[in-house]
Amino acid sequence: MNTVATAQEVWSRCISVIEQLVTVSEYNEWFKPLRVQSYENGILNIVVPSNYFVEKLEKDYKVQMTKAVRQAVDVNAQLCYLVPMAGEEMSIQANQRATGLLSGGYNVQPTPSDPYVGVMQRGARVDPQLNETYTFENYVVGEGNKLAKSVAEQVAINPGGTIYNPLFVYGGPGVGKTHLLQAIGTKAKEKRPDLTVVYLSADAFMRQYMEATRSNSQTAFVLFYQREVGLLIVDDIQELQGRGGTAAIFFQIFNHLVQNKKQVVLASDKKPGELITLDERLLSRFRAGIETQVKQPDDETRLKIVKLKAAAEGLSLPEDVAKYVAANISGNGRELQGAIISLVAYANLEHTDVNMELAQKVVSNLTGTQAARALTPDQIINAVCSYYGIQTDAIRQNTRKREIVLARQMSMYLCRKLTSESLSSIGSALGNKNHTTVVYACKSLEAQIETDENIATAAQKIEEMLK
Repeated sequence: MNTVATAQEVWSRCISVIEQLVTVSEYNEWFKPLRVQSYENGILNIVVPSNYFVEKLEKDYKVQMTKAVRQAVDVNAQLCYLVPMAGEEMSIQANQRATGLLSGGYNVQPTPSDPYVGVMQRGARVDPQLNETYTFENYVVGEGNKLAKSVAEQVAINPGGTIYNPLFVYGGPGVGKTHLLQAIGTKAKEKRPDLTVVYLSADAFMRQYMEATRSNSQTAFVLFYQREVGLLIVDDIQELQGRGGTAAIFFQIFNHLVQNKKQVVLASDKKPGELITLDERLLSRFRAGIETQVKQPDDETRLKIVKLKAAAEGLSLPEDVAKYVAANISGNGRELQGAIISLVAYANLEHTDVNMELAQKVVSNLTGTQAARALTPDQIINAVCSYYGIQTDAIRQNTRKREIVLARQMSMYLCRKLTSESLSSIGSALGNKNHTTVVYACKSLEAQIETDENIATAAQKIEEMLK
């Protein structure tokens, strides 16, 4: 049976399950854009915006999708992804409903299992598998990624023509490696539209090779990458560890590309030296180019990310709220994006503007802990003075009495640690001291905490007073 109502109902049930298995930000980014096309003979056909989406869903959300289909439909039900043909791209605006049906006007087809198969069958250009929303222009730069971004831009402008071949980017999950890799591909295509770019994960490469082996087309597989591809971008290359046969084939392709001045870009959650079960020949080749790390964002970078993500969502975010979110969601850029998506969702649900109270609620829900109270310098100064038994006016005076100096330094240290206030604002609250004085006070107090148990205990107790 295949009716609009049936397809709609089936997909709605699936979505209800999926919403319980992923975060709000993941749902908005990867599941809202999906559309149900039909449900017939136990096969649920879902239209996705691009091959990139198929790869992402297969790589990161296969378990969730399978569970949703089996739980909401039938244990034997199957899921099939359909992709609009070139030139008939599907809108993927984030505010569209995921349960809307395909209304027509799309000529859909199953995604080819391999890009080289797609080219041979259709005579069309290779789909680079890029998400063009990931660009250098919206990549937030900080101390932890500025070198990686600089090198990546040079590679994108002149792929295969720099000393950075291969380019090996490494770092933990959610720090922006995929964004950087995608930006390289997008910029390279802008500069050279005729360049054949392929972005894929190591896991997808393995699946392609297994399919080529089953169809006895290994030679066509290797020749496609060696002859057709000018820029090969492989994410999660650590997945090739322990994959002897596939790693050997990748070595052939990799070697040929680099020797012929074609660019290879790789990303991993570990540096090459830590990929201990990967083919030593590959490790040696990886080290022949440049290794560059993308680190967790620091405080300043997290604030930039919060503001950029908010602007992308059309959200007007007050400065104090932006600082609060950046300070209390201490993870990576992906988690910060999730917080912004949650703020938008809550604001829409409660028909209210985004304010500090709402931010505290969202942070509490995301972190699983009670949201920290947004402290002010005056509150901290009052707590410090209460602990040491001195008047608040005294701490703002230009006196060098030891107990006053200690209380002033403690106040500056805790203001710096517990608030998002600037150094100038902290200095102003403590008798118009300049930012250099605040920096010195914080460093001095930190050193004393390391060596003086009484001061360390005092700092801990004052923090507890402020909770």
